[in-house]
Amino acid sequence: MRYLRSLNVAPNGHTNACKRRLRDNGVKYVLETCSTLFNYAARYRHLPPYAENPFLTIEIHRIPVEDPKPIIVFSSDIERRFLSACDEWQFPIFATLMLTGLRPGELVHLLLPEDVDLDAGWLYIRNKPGLGWKVKTRNERAIPLVPALHAVLRQLIGSRDTGPVFLQRRCFSGHHPPLMDYGREQLERELVSRSERKGDTGRSGLAAAAKTIWRDLGALKYDWLRKEFMKITDQCGIPEITAPKTLRHTFATCLQDANVDPLIRNELMGHAPTSFGANGCGLGMTAAYTHSRPETKRRQLEDAMQLRPVISLADSFVADAQQALRNGTEIRSDSNE
Repeated sequence: MRYLRSLNVAPNGHTNACKRRLRDNGVKYVLETCSTLFNYAARYRHLPPYAENPFLTIEIHRIPVEDPKPIIVFSSDIERRFLSACDEWQFPIFATLMLTGLRPGELVHLLLPEDVDLDAGWLYIRNKPGLGWKVKTRNERAIPLVPALHAVLRQLIGSRDTGPVFLQRRCFSGHHPPLMDYGREQLERELVSRSERKGDTGRSGLAAAAKTIWRDLGALKYDWLRKEFMKITDQCGIPEITAPKTLRHTFATCLQDANVDPLIRNELMGHAPTSFGANGCGLGMTAAYTHSRPETKRRQLEDAMQLRPVISLADSFVADAQQALRNGTEIRSDSNE
């Protein structure tokens, strides 16, 4: 713990970023990871028999978090300002993140035609192991397209039936990526061919070849998407918001505002549901992305309390008090006359 508290780290992992001390949540994450590794080692007999997990004695879950990083959720006003500042290339990208809750990495790996069914109105998040990419949790899912987003994607895709859904900016200026017309099977063969030409068909060789495949497909990079996001937030006067994941937090919060069923919320976010006894709500990881707006708390509390007798009695109390106040005012005004 003392060692972790002494570390200076870059929040985004970049070598040139400003460094700071680990936050409490960062310390807890490191300790939880170490505890998991000890459990793994014990389960697969990499430790002596009866060896204890030293991290279980720390009671990690009881470590207080005194410096949590503030989570910012877009308000209606910020959302309107943000989208109004988008250009023609940026708008479909960020509108999709707002209306589907996709992880940025999922968005940049969407392929035509298998991942978008405009006729049925569905977006599919699928693993692509043959192209060196998998969903973070490995959980594939389908997301219905709301009518507004359906129209935006139809306009964006046009007559294209291959390549990434969201192309690099230079493709809007006439650039045609060399692999954009390839189907998935052709791309997978091309990946194997490139790794063989490099003489490395292992995991590292395939991963390196996969990066060149997505590049030659004209797909976006996450770093580019983040830079575009930061440009827009800077134009909107909110430069402190730098992570596109903010849009995923906003999406989850909007689902809660609309009282969407917890199971559906889990499925839309791509998280595995947990038992209701685990955290009291059954949301699992989705709970980490969900935040209660003040106006939502007020509305739901008022809805829950409106039928209680105390409400009508409180109204009567206030009415009687106001009537008494008016009567007193009238008496005083008469005595002055």
